Amino acid sequence: MATLRLQLHRDFNFASVCGLIDYYADLGISHLYLSPITTAMPASPDGYDVVDTSRVNPELGGETGLRRLVRCLRQREMGLVIDIVPNYMYVGGAENQWWYEVLEFGRTSDRAAFFDIDWDSPLTGQGKVLAPFLNASYGETLANGELRLVYERPAGRLQIAYSGHRYPLNAASLIRLFDAIGTEVGRSLAQAFAAAMANVDCAAVRAQACEIAYGRCRDHFEGEGGRTTLEGLLAQHDPSSATGRGRLHQLLEEQHYRLASWRLANDEINWRRCFGAFHLAALSVERDDVFECSHALYFRLYAEGLIDGLRIEFIDGLTDPAGYCRKLRRRLSELTILRPAGAPNGRPWLVAEKILTDGERLREDWQLDGTTGYDFMNEVAGVLHDPKGVPALRNGWHQWLGGLAQKDFAGQAWLARRKVLTENFAADLDAATRALHALACLDHRSRDISFHALRRVLIELVVYFPQYRIYADRRGHSPLDAAVFAQALAAARSTLRQVDHAALDQVAGWMVGAGPALAAGRMLALRRFQLLTSPVSAAAFEDRASYHLGLLLSRNEVGSDPGRFAYSVADFHAGNAKRRQHTPLGMLTLATHDHKCGADVRARLAVLSEMAEEWVAQIDRWLGAHAPFRSCLAEGEAPTIADEVMFYQTLLGAWPADLEREGDPALIEFAGRIGAWQQKAEHEGKLQGMGYVPDRAYDEAVTKFRHAVLASGSRFLGEIIAMVRRIAPAAAVNGLTQTVLHYTAPGVPDLYQGTEFWDWSLVGPDSRRPIDYPPRIAALARVQGKQDAAYWTELRRNWRDGRLKQAVIHRLLQLRRNRPALLLQGNYQPLLLRGIHAERVLAFLRQAGDECLLVILPRLPLPLMPQATEPAIAPSAWADTAVQIPAGILPLNCTDVVSGLALRLEKEWLNVADLLERLPLAVLYGCDYRMSSEQHCAA
Repeated sequence: MATLRLQLHRDFNFASVCGLIDYYADLGISHLYLSPITTAMPASPDGYDVVDTSRVNPELGGETGLRRLVRCLRQREMGLVIDIVPNYMYVGGAENQWWYEVLEFGRTSDRAAFFDIDWDSPLTGQGKVLAPFLNASYGETLANGELRLVYERPAGRLQIAYSGHRYPLNAASLIRLFDAIGTEVGRSLAQAFAAAMANVDCAAVRAQACEIAYGRCRDHFEGEGGRTTLEGLLAQHDPSSATGRGRLHQLLEEQHYRLASWRLANDEINWRRCFGAFHLAALSVERDDVFECSHALYFRLYAEGLIDGLRIEFIDGLTDPAGYCRKLRRRLSELTILRPAGAPNGRPWLVAEKILTDGERLREDWQLDGTTGYDFMNEVAGVLHDPKGVPALRNGWHQWLGGLAQKDFAGQAWLARRKVLTENFAADLDAATRALHALACLDHRSRDISFHALRRVLIELVVYFPQYRIYADRRGHSPLDAAVFAQALAAARSTLRQVDHAALDQVAGWMVGAGPALAAGRMLALRRFQLLTSPVSAAAFEDRASYHLGLLLSRNEVGSDPGRFAYSVADFHAGNAKRRQHTPLGMLTLATHDHKCGADVRARLAVLSEMAEEWVAQIDRWLGAHAPFRSCLAEGEAPTIADEVMFYQTLLGAWPADLEREGDPALIEFAGRIGAWQQKAEHEGKLQGMGYVPDRAYDEAVTKFRHAVLASGSRFLGEIIAMVRRIAPAAAVNGLTQTVLHYTAPGVPDLYQGTEFWDWSLVGPDSRRPIDYPPRIAALARVQGKQDAAYWTELRRNWRDGRLKQAVIHRLLQLRRNRPALLLQGNYQPLLLRGIHAERVLAFLRQAGDECLLVILPRLPLPLMPQATEPAIAPSAWADTAVQIPAGILPLNCTDVVSGLALRLEKEWLNVADLLERLPLAVLYGCDYRMSSEQHCAA
């Protein structure tokens, strides 16, 4: 099994994918893995802004297009996996009918329970939901005439219009408006809505009655006599006059929602969001009715054999991840019997986007096949970095930033968490505190613990929480949860004043204390706490802190811990062994739609860890040379030194390998991509500005700096090109090493779109740029069937065009297709190494039955490649370095599945130079040995 991630949108839809199926089938992909396919906002770039979970997105081709795509896939014996978004929906406009009904009918709507709304928030107003969708303050927006009462055809609805969006009027307001008309028709319309609202026992019947009433409005207002009445009604609420604005304001005050500036979202929002985004409302999918309603389409598509597996978005954003996953597994398993002939009917494949912190493991009781592979991506990058470079890199960083530099990433992370929590999630923090305070007031022993003491305690616990969250439920907590909470508890105790320790102990008792099934109040407090730590972690680590520490950006990736700069070979093997034991079908990835920089960008930056002192000296020279290009602002220099250092890294890491001339027209496009990255990095990192309110003066100064530095003919460009030319061959070796690991380590490899060639992409939307498929299709047509050494020599010499990487992937995917048991179920055994460069080799054995696969790869290759112009290591460079072959599989006739080289292995120790002569990698497949049962068990 091997998946391919594709990012769909209206310009790259199901029909577009159908034209590529033969290419990806020939490459060796078994399953397409698509970004969300449910109906999203018009022109959605990625499908995550879902507005309707019941329909396949018409912009992608709708269900008809999906069925055609599946027919094409089945013809090539391929499957389909889709990305689902169970935890939130886009609610910024009227496109989301569920949210629209909540705004229209308030807490009495049968959809009100679909969202996690606090209807009794002291800030928003009793029975109101905050709608923080205005670009300016409410008063300014009203005064500017941007809010208007309008009549919508053909629905027959009076609505509030704002910037292309529509907001409903509740029935009580409509009754008042129609009564005020004073005519018999007006009274009749008012009575129609009054009768509709009398259906209090059934929200669905009430909504249907309201639709009938709206039909009567349409019949009246669009008739001859009704137009005058309508025009008069709209004129009375015209915001161009003070009287009209007053009436419009009164009308808005009567609604179940409160329109407000987006700036209020962080401080006063009374519904749970996802990632702190004010337009993404969390779904209460833990409720059975919401679960079934929001997943009905997925269940039907699975039962009809149109999809074969699911990827779950941001699992930690769910109230009860464990319960959700078990329920999802059970429902899909029940539907398997209904699947038609020709569709796979085995265990449905389920993986979840879950960031595992160092030492954390996916919980087995969730019944998932694994994560989406950020842990693997982190470990692969880590094993390619040289820990010996850390002192020089760290000293340089501290020298450049002086007192602004934190000692380590943990310090940056704590600062980021505190800032994110108190600024971006202040309303969520207050909601969690209110839940705790309500608990305190129920017991005479804790009633004197104040709201603000509890808030101080919560801040420290969240700031020092060691992973994304814990997973307690009504049954209580697990020992793992208690251990995680204990770490946060100890850290919080060390920072809180003594006077707050009693409150801290009380909160700890509520969170992980002993006792029977949790009561409703305690469960609410626990839920608020768990759903607070996870988005704060995501925002603090993945956004702010990742853009604050610039030792090497290759270690600031999603799912990584920049505080752990490198992984030893032993650590890397241990990670693979754990995946082999616990999640052998988990996803492995090197690139995603969310990565900070592409896999080959990381591979190139890793080379800098092998020449750290030289790199630091080069940065010193550039900082000095470019000082005149910086601007002096009131807050200091622009760009900051931190931004400037990360700018140089990004330029070097993403510089296309075939861009070798200063006057190349491709430089203009590349500079534009760097500019887009630079702006997003600054805004997400919140180093300047206030996140959603960019510092325009700083942005302009940085743009000016970038243009000056990249001016055609500058000395700097020549130096960048020279450095890229020097380290790119070693970086390509790193790229090939991580590619082979991707397809031979335990797990299911996922190829991100277009990365079968070198991946020089940056953070999205750069990572979602259109893919140039014709060269890839042509290259694959050439590689199929090629085995001779001359062909691989030609690919190696022309490595910059990416065909070499694609050829390696093709060979490995063919192996996976032909030998699935070996790669999916085979044992994993690290191999011993000896010799002067033993630390620069990574080797392991995969074994299943009488089949085996020996994988020998270089790492930290720069010293072995002086003056190299291609990804090749001279045999003499390896000196006496050798790998030990387990005696139980010798003698072994084998073939390198990539290069085609045939070998007979007879000696226990093999010289690495003999294995890596044709290519800087060896993937040796053999199946002609026989082991005794004792030997097999030992293996």
